Amino acid sequence: MRRHNIYYYTLARLTPFLEHATLELLGERHDPAAMTLAAEDLDALIKSDPSHRGLEQCYLESCSPFIAVSTYRLAHACWAREPLMAMKLCHAARVATGVEIHPGATIGRRFVVDHGTGTVIGETTEIGEDCTVLNGVIIGSRRMNANISTKRHPTIGHRVSIGAYSQLLGNIVIGDDVRIHPYSVITRDLHARARAWADHSRPIEPPDMPGAILTQ
Repeated sequence: MRRHNIYYYTLARLTPFLEHATLELLGERHDPAAMTLAAEDLDALIKSDPSHRGLEQCYLESCSPFIAVSTYRLAHACWAREPLMAMKLCHAARVATGVEIHPGATIGRRFVVDHGTGTVIGETTEIGEDCTVLNGVIIGSRRMNANISTKRHPTIGHRVSIGAYSQLLGNIVIGDDVRIHPYSVITRDLHARARAWADHSRPIEPPDMPGAILTQ
């Protein structure tokens, strides 16, 4: 039942931006497993963000970044067999939420986008489990045009936190447990457990608790 609630609220936010035929086709072909992943994403968001007092319906009705993530789950499930539908879902989510996640991106479980407005995640991005992305983050390629159809976006490990307005550009590798401070520009690999700002990094000791403060 919970998966159905997430699906219903997601479609309710997207309906003004999708034609009726697309909604009908999605209803026939969507993968229920996508909403199981979205439910895990929602649990992770509720655990990390007390602003809605833990009320699940508040997140479903008023938290645009979560709707962007749940739409991505639907679009990614469609990407291989229905790429046009997947791109329509991506466009609708961008207009409705201000977050653009390409349906071709590969994102692990319990993914959290907080605030999120202006965040863009490119097609060949790979993100591990238990990662958090804030608003204005660009996970993109290093070229603005004439991109070739190969791996051109970052590969990001598990438990990575990316601060607001940071940019991760190109086919780089970000290790597990990395913390990237706000307004950073990352264009080279970062080893596991690094803390990064601008284009620099240094190793840190394991944090005292999960989700260590990004600005320390």
